[in-house]
Amino acid sequence: MTNRYRPYFKKINDKKFDHFYPINSSPQKNFPYENNQNDNYEKIKSFLEEYFWSYNLVKTIKYALISKKNPYTVEKDNYGYFFSNEVSVEATIYFISELFSEIDENFEKTILIVPTERDLNNINKSGTSYKKLSWYTKLKKLSKKQNFKVIDLAMEKNDEYSLTHIEDGISNWFLSCDGHWNKNGNKMAFQKLISTKK
Repeated sequence: MTNRYRPYFKKINDKKFDHFYPINSSPQKNFPYENNQNDNYEKIKSFLEEYFWSYNLVKTIKYALISKKNPYTVEKDNYGYFFSNEVSVEATIYFISELFSEIDENFEKTILIVPTERDLNNINKSGTSYKKLSWYTKLKKLSKKQNFKVIDLAMEKNDEYSLTHIEDGISNWFLSCDGHWNKNGNKMAFQKLISTKK
């Protein structure tokens, strides 16, 4: 954990979690004139960040050179579809449950499970064993209790595994520059979401 201003979870007891922000953190704004800029360096930095796309490119290259690693790579093996940290799983399920309990019962609710290219490669190697993991089984159980759909984009129609679908995803769904979804990936996700509403 760092002093970055974002919420972290804490376990209160076996049935309850809460969130908190680090004591020394403070909100940051990236829009012009909203930051309290005290010197010329910060003003110039903010101006370059806001108006020049190349700023983030330079920042990324600098990070990669200093850290000597790909900034888009998650190094731990158990992240993504094969995530196995039980306390984090419990917290995630708890907060999803809390969120959906605030939504009207008649409102149609859906959770999309979105794979990264790394996830698809891991599924290609390990098959669908992630469906036996705690996060997946608890999410499916919660979906029945609170009446929401779970759409796993790594699976084809009717939640069926297909090597062709996985390999198509690895080859065609992601931008080569940073791993975000390209138009093919977004189109696939849209079509799958629409197909569940028929």
